[in-house]
Amino acid sequence: MNNTPFISVSFKWLSCEADPRPYKPSKPILEPVDVLVEVKVPIEIQYIANAQNILMQQMSGEKVEKPILTPQGMKYCCDQLETAMSPHDIMTNQGDDWDNSVEWNLNEGE
Repeated sequence: MNNTPFISVSFKWLSCEADPRPYKPSKPILEPVDVLVEVKVPIEIQYIANAQNILMQQMSGEKVEKPILTPQGMKYCCDQLETAMSPHDIMTNQGDDWDNSVEWNLNEGE
């Protein structure tokens, strides 16, 4: 089991777009007021630039400063959000692709 400590990183939720596919014509944009999204990020230097300071502050019981994400830290957050929002229950068709099952008669008019 991993004993890496974590810290919460909050993001302000600025917008949400609906599915842009043609059969879903509306594209409402929701902007919740004062809604934050929390992601638990490992307190490691590769993810948080000020990780050392945060660990020292946590151990001494001081007020902990806000984490400063590295580019890898931002990617970690995006990956966690994507994982949480991806549909895990989608059934995939293991059989033939629809393109392979359609018979194309391109020479019919000749």
